[in-house]
Amino acid sequence: MNDCATWPSEPSNVKQQLVTRRRQLATVEPILGYQARLSAKPPIEKRETETMEFIDPRGVSQRPIEPYEVTAALSPGDTVALFANGFPDSGAFLEHLEKVLTPELPGVEFLHLNKGNASALASEEHLSTIAESCSAVVAAYGH
Repeated sequence: MNDCATWPSEPSNVKQQLVTRRRQLATVEPILGYQARLSAKPPIEKRETETMEFIDPRGVSQRPIEPYEVTAALSPGDTVALFANGFPDSGAFLEHLEKVLTPELPGVEFLHLNKGNASALASEEHLSTIAESCSAVVAAYGH
């Protein structure tokens, strides 16, 4: 290893080694075609601080908020389909949802389905499975 690639290792002669290193760089700079810098820290940029204003992007609704009232009367033994649309994490989200719903719906079973392709329609097989064996379905998408 040549001296140009080494860094001072002993604190007692650091100043002398820095002077030597600067002289070595001065001889190398014209060959490299740019100015080599010897600095332990990058230069600090001075920036003026500006005030940043955060704006809430939600508008004011022109219509009254309508509560979501769609429900399913579920009993022990019923099955709920958890239908993922195929986007990344849609299945993982529904697995988490099952963990949350299980204590709230004792005795209710969950059936996981996944389209596998978010741009495709639900297949006849998926639809018939849901219609024949499920009391409710939760459709989800992921990203």
